[in-house]
Amino acid sequence: MSGGPENPYRATGAALSEPSETRGTGEHVLAWLGVVLGLFPLGVALLMAPRLAQVFRNFGADLPLLTRLLFDWPIVLALPSALMALWRLFRPGGRRQAWTLFGVGLALAILLSLLTFLLFYLPLFQLASVV
Repeated sequence: MSGGPENPYRATGAALSEPSETRGTGEHVLAWLGVVLGLFPLGVALLMAPRLAQVFRNFGADLPLLTRLLFDWPIVLALPSALMALWRLFRPGGRRQAWTLFGVGLALAILLSLLTFLLFYLPLFQLASVV
């Protein structure tokens, strides 16, 4: 016997883990899923920017400043996710932080994707106003 009182509801020698041992795994997945979701607009920008830049160059149109910045520096879209990852690495938190990171990552994915598509279509709106 181990000196302390035995748990009468647990079978002796059973390979069940205590809840405290498995706690936190879902929180890590949720937090890192939020970080990856925040990177979604960067992936869209990296895939679409070179093609769209070539199309607009063929038209000979000057790109608006914000669109040029997005085409030249799409990596800027990764900054919020990088900050979220640093926050998770250096200040690990519990369930509340995991849900916060997931929510912020989801919001970033939606808002930055909309902004990215708007900036991709901004030159088309500009060309349409000229025609």
